[in-house]
Amino acid sequence: LSKFLRPTPAHTFAASEAWTRVLGESPKRAIERLREHGLLAPADLAQHVDYQYNLAALKEMVRQRGLPVSGRKAALIARLIEADPQGMQAAVMGLTLLECTAEGRAHAEAYLAQEQAKRTQAEQATLEALRAGHFRDASLAVATFEAAQVFPRGLNMDWQHFDPAHAMRFL
Repeated sequence: LSKFLRPTPAHTFAASEAWTRVLGESPKRAIERLREHGLLAPADLAQHVDYQYNLAALKEMVRQRGLPVSGRKAALIARLIEADPQGMQAAVMGLTLLECTAEGRAHAEAYLAQEQAKRTQAEQATLEALRAGHFRDASLAVATFEAAQVFPRGLNMDWQHFDPAHAMRFL
């Protein structure tokens, strides 16, 4: 859910084997399930236009319609949708953005806060161990944290079977 706090194309995760392993099902099915439970919903037309076009393109579109070019991106988008809703709908045809509903946002933000608390705790434990000269404990604190991550850092690192000896020599 946290990947959909901002409008995101539904297909972004579709071909990812890594996400399939993590979710235990295809990302497409997981997204469908989140929609069925009311946690994800389609973004509105303004969000689609905002995602699809940069400011320069929007200014050109407003000029073509004889509308005022001044204002922020959101104002240009609102102007375009008001003046030409069908044209704007056609301009983003084929793009499907999803975002969290209010309930989905609450779940995602709670999850992110919980993950940040875990990270902060691991960082504090690591710093305390380093300051005390307990390098083994410091490297194990990092390894324990990384082993618990959905996508751990480090290429080809096996955090589940981490040997702190190398890290201790480095430290």
